[in-house]
Amino acid sequence: MRFEDALKAMREGKKVKRPCMTQNLTITETESGEHYILIYHYDYGFVPYRADSADILAEDWEIVENDNR
Repeated sequence: MRFEDALKAMREGKKVKRPCMTQNLTITETESGEHYILIYHYDYGFVPYRADSADILAEDWEIVENDNR
């Protein structure tokens, strides 16, 4: 799927990633009501995701079905 579909899935509370990624992406809301796309980093926990053009133009995004994080 495309990035825009992945973004829609994240807005629905799902986690997504590309096959080349070892981390999952998710949208979270802060206590002040702001929303962020975060990526889970094994060493640092959740950190802000910075999309690059390769990710935005990719068509291999997938929903993560089974994830324990």
